[in-house]
Amino acid sequence: MLAELAQDLLTTLQSIPALATSSGLDLLGDMPDPGAAKVVPPAAWVIPKDWENFEDDAAILPAAAPNGRHEFVVGLYLPTTAQIATQLPLLNSVIDAIHGTASPSGQRWYCRKYSRAATNPGVMVYAIVFAVSASF
Repeated sequence: MLAELAQDLLTTLQSIPALATSSGLDLLGDMPDPGAAKVVPPAAWVIPKDWENFEDDAAILPAAAPNGRHEFVVGLYLPTTAQIATQLPLLNSVIDAIHGTASPSGQRWYCRKYSRAATNPGVMVYAIVFAVSASF
């Protein structure tokens, strides 16, 4: 299910015209290129972040796929220019495109939060956290 969830987020990001050719999947680390030295904005990266089991004691459960909450970070790289006209609307577009939509698990994506992860000359990075319930 992890691969299907990641692909769902990536496909949604690639459906946003500004990110169509500048989105990807990062399986290493917490943020791709956290210094924003190599990524040309606007760009977005899907990063599997956390998984938490909903069950209290798996030792007493019958054999079944564990059910829990998957969290992903979308690292959104934006230029520091045209904040009001272009960049903040793109941040809003990413959240609107994903939040509340059905995931491959049959549950809906939930935007937990976003925060500014880095600010560098010419580039700022937002970390947008999305969560969804799914069996592993």
